[in-house]
Amino acid sequence: MKRGIFGLMCFFAATFLTLNAAYPANVDVSLGADISNAYVWRGITFNDEGVIQPSLDVSHAIGLGVNVWGNFDLGDFDGAVEGAEFSEVDLTVYYNVPIELFDLSVGYIDYLFPNAGALNTGEVYFSVGKELLKGLSTGISVYFDVDEVKGVYGNASIAYSIPVDEKLSFEVGAALGAADKDFAVSAGGTEGGFFDYNLSLTGSYSVTDSLSLGAFLKYTNSVDTDVLPDQITDIYGGMSISYSF
Repeated sequence: MKRGIFGLMCFFAATFLTLNAAYPANVDVSLGADISNAYVWRGITFNDEGVIQPSLDVSHAIGLGVNVWGNFDLGDFDGAVEGAEFSEVDLTVYYNVPIELFDLSVGYIDYLFPNAGALNTGEVYFSVGKELLKGLSTGISVYFDVDEVKGVYGNASIAYSIPVDEKLSFEVGAALGAADKDFAVSAGGTEGGFFDYNLSLTGSYSVTDSLSLGAFLKYTNSVDTDVLPDQITDIYGGMSISYSF
């Protein structure tokens, strides 16, 4: 696993260095962080205490990109997560396919759990999105675990963006997830089916062309407790900051 991760990161580091040397103006870099009162992923509570989730995204105009995301726990959780350390680091490589009719992205996510004792794993995914009307967009994403879980999870989402002015905007969204039996069992369920649903409200304020601040509030729950057992956290929220250059 470690050799694969090292090789993957070296390959993309070399790729971006080559692209940046050839087309230096076409590489975009963004830094961000979410501060939340809980860590919830696909309806599953990973920590009901505060977390900080920093990220780094580097992408090229040709559509190739790489993302590093981490979860830093501020408090303990359920005897499995210790506070004041990173419990998860995700490495993602993706490609935004240049198609005019809709947005299509494919990629691979390497999930690393350095301290929690969980098994590292990886997913291949594709995501399709489309703006139906001005401000109204929908999307479908499907994730195939190709390592430890060997399960499938997918969700369908819809969101409506409400601009207030040039700097401030809000977005309301909803999503519904489903999983096969293998993925459901990895989360404590016994059978496949509809997994989770969530509702969200987010706000974003552009301080400058590069700096943005945000806030979010989300509600999530299990659709079928045989697929996803009841979780500790259903309402959570926080703040976000991002800077691009």
